[in-house]
Order: sequence, then structure tokens, then C-alpha cells
Amino acid sequence: MQLKTVIAAIMAAGFALPMIASAAVDAPSGQDKFSVLDVNKDGVIDRQEAAADPSVAAAFDKIDAAGTGEITPEDFAAWEEVSKPADPAMEPKPADPAMQPQAPETPAK
Repeated sequence: MQLKTVIAAIMAAGFALPMIASAAVDAPSGQDKFSVLDVNKDGVIDRQEAAADPSVAAAFDKIDAAGTGEITPEDFAAWEEVSKPADPAMEPKPADPAMQPQAPETPAK
């Protein structure tokens, strides 16, 4: 009976661990990320709170559109929208070299 319990526990761990690991690696995005950075939950991110995320800290003045010294949820959402990476599906595909026009060959003399 103990062998079945051990096997069941191993199977459960094998199923659950990858999901837990993937959740831990994924960074929060959008409102979740804003909420994580807004440590004191006052509805804005100040410079001290922004320091927890290097990309936000580096772009603080750009994100703080009104120059108030605080990032609002609207400021943050607008910045995330313009700074998110482009959708790879929308990137132009490199041309197939076989489909490129070739210069006509000149006869050898």
C-alpha cells in the first residue's frame, strides 16, 4: 500500500512542479505589475517604489508624463503599451533568396 502512495505522490509532484515553476518565473504584467510596484498601495508609484524594477526606474521620467514625481496607473498602462515588444507574427519575414530576381548571366568570351 505504501508503494502506491509513493507513486501517487511522485506523479502529483511531476504534474504540479512545472506549473509552479512556470508561475514563479512569469513576471506580472499590466495592472498586476503596477500593484506589485505600488508597495504602499496609495495608487501611484513613486521613485523609491520604481527602483524595484530596473526598467521602470530607468524610464521613470518618461513614464511620469505629467512630471508629478509619481506614476499613475494610466501613465503606467500607456508606457507598457508603447514599450511592449512587437508581435513576432507581425514582423516582416526575410525574403527567400531563391525568389529574388537574378541578374542575367553574360556569355563568356
